[in-house]
Amino acid sequence: MAPPAAGSFFRDNSRWLAAGVLLTFASSFGQTFFIALFAEPLRAETGLSHGAWGSLYAAATLASAVAIGWLGHLADIRPVRLPALGVIAALALAALTMSLVSSVWMLALAVFVLRFAGQGMAGHVAATAAARWFSANRGRAIAISAVGHPLGEAVLPGIAVALMLLLGWRSTWLAMALVLAFAIGPVLAWLLAKERTPKSASSVADDGAMPGIDGRHWRRGEVLRHPFFWALLPGFMASPFIGTAVFFQSVPLAAAKAWTLELYAAAFPAYALGSTIAAYGAGVLVDRYGSARLLPYVLLPMAVALLIGAAPGPALMVIPFLGLFGLSAGALFTVMSALWAELYGTRHLGAVRGMVSAVLVFATALGPGLTGLLLDAGVGIERQLAAMAVATIVLAGSFALVSRALARPMASPVGSD
Repeated sequence: MAPPAAGSFFRDNSRWLAAGVLLTFASSFGQTFFIALFAEPLRAETGLSHGAWGSLYAAATLASAVAIGWLGHLADIRPVRLPALGVIAALALAALTMSLVSSVWMLALAVFVLRFAGQGMAGHVAATAAARWFSANRGRAIAISAVGHPLGEAVLPGIAVALMLLLGWRSTWLAMALVLAFAIGPVLAWLLAKERTPKSASSVADDGAMPGIDGRHWRRGEVLRHPFFWALLPGFMASPFIGTAVFFQSVPLAAAKAWTLELYAAAFPAYALGSTIAAYGAGVLVDRYGSARLLPYVLLPMAVALLIGAAPGPALMVIPFLGLFGLSAGALFTVMSALWAELYGTRHLGAVRGMVSAVLVFATALGPGLTGLLLDAGVGIERQLAAMAVATIVLAGSFALVSRALARPMASPVGSD
C-alpha cells in the first residue's frame, strides 16, 4: 500500500512528530555548540585552564558514552513518555546545577548529565520512538523528528548570548532549567499522553514491534556478532568524529582560512538548512527505496566540504563548507536510525541504538583531542582536513560495498501507517 500524502501524514501524526522535534530540540542543551558558549565564565569560576577544561569536558563525554551504552535500552520502555520525560527532568536538573556551579566537581557532574541526557539520550529516545512508531513512513518520521537539531542550532546560541548580556551566565542557565521543567516537560507529557502503534504492517506484532532481517528481533549480543554491524560502524563514526573535531577547532580553522569568526558564525544557518533539507529528503527516499540504497551517498557531501576546507579559496567558501557538512549530518541521522530498525527489528531497538550511540559519543570525545594533539605537533588544520577527506571517501566506498551486500535481505517497508 502506498504511503499517505504528506499533508495527511502530518495531520494524522502531528502529536508524535512534534514530540520527536521537541526532544531533539531539547538535546541542544547538552551539545558542544551550546555548552561552549559558557566556557569562559565557567573557567573563571572554577579556575580551570583551557587544557583542564578540555580534559574535563572529554572525560565527562566519555563517561556519558559508557552510561548511554548501559542505559540505552530504557528507550525500549513503553510508553515512550517515561524515558522522554526522564531525559527532560535530567536536563533540567543539570541546567540548575550549572547555574549553581562553585567547584570543579559540580561542573563535572553537570557536564556529564548534560552530555548524557542531551547529546546522547534525547536524540536516542526520539529516533528510537520514531522507528518503532512507524513502518511505511519510518524514514520521513525520523527526518521530521531530527528537525529539532538544526532548530536548536539556529535559535539557542543567539538567545543564550542575549540572556547572558542581560542577566549573566548563572541566570541564563537557571532560565534554561525553568524552560525545560515548566514548558518543554509539560508540553511533551501532553503530546505523549497517547502511545502510537504502527497500524497496518502485516509483520507488526501485538506489541507494535517490527522484525528485522530473517524475520526476527535481534538482541544486542546477536548484533555484536553480526559482520554487517562492524562493517557499518566506522562510516557512521566518521560524522561525529570529524564534525565535532572541526567545530571544536573552529578558531585555528578560521585563522588558517582567513575567515573572520563573525563570518564563520554568520554562515552557520547554511549548516542548519543543509541538515534540515537532507534529513527530510533522505527520509522520503528511505521510505521509497530503503535505507541501504542511500548508504553510498551520505558521506560524499562531507568529503567535498573537507576538500573545500583543505584547499585555498575565497572567504565565502565557508558557506558551502558548512552547508555540505549539514547535508551529510542530516542524511546520516535519518539513514542510520532507519537502518538499525530495518536490519535488527524494533523490539530491542533502544538497546541496539544505545550501544551505537555510546560509540558515536565516544567518537565526539576522541575527535577534538586527536586534532588538538596534531596541532600541537605542527600538523596544520588544512593538512588534517585533507587526510579526513581521503578517509571519508574510503569509508563512502566501504558503504557502497555494504549497500550491495544488503540489497537482497533488506525488505521494502510495509503498511501505510
